[in-house]
Amino acid sequence: MKDPRYVGDWFEELVNSVKSTPVNNHDKRVSPRVGMSLTVDLCDMRTGKPVRVGPVRLRDVSRTGVGFIFPRQIKTGMEFCLSFPRNYSAPLLIGYQCVHCRSVSERLFTIGAALLWIGSPPASKEGDNQPGESEEVRRIRNAMLR
Repeated sequence: MKDPRYVGDWFEELVNSVKSTPVNNHDKRVSPRVGMSLTVDLCDMRTGKPVRVGPVRLRDVSRTGVGFIFPRQIKTGMEFCLSFPRNYSAPLLIGYQCVHCRSVSERLFTIGAALLWIGSPPASKEGDNQPGESEEVRRIRNAMLR
């Protein structure tokens, strides 16, 4: 495997090449997954910019999502991104939404998350309020997006 500090390029190639069939008919997954063990950073995106929360341990990836272990509970529906360091450019940011969070022990949770975006979050739509945003800033942002 490549240098674990620069896995973004490798991760893109891996996800784009995932091709297999589900193990059984009871599998709810839309896409097949590949098991792995890799540490990347989880970032909070509520401010519009990635804010590092802490490391996560990836367990599996697919074209439509990831599974990982995290020492804190994440609410179903919460959006966040994972930051994958790259060799010669900025980290690869991939946005996800938590679809399930299950307790494994007192301070350990398995998280399943669905893919939302790759590279940068989509532009806000008119009427979307950003956390901590004043009414004037929201009005100007919405006018610019028309």
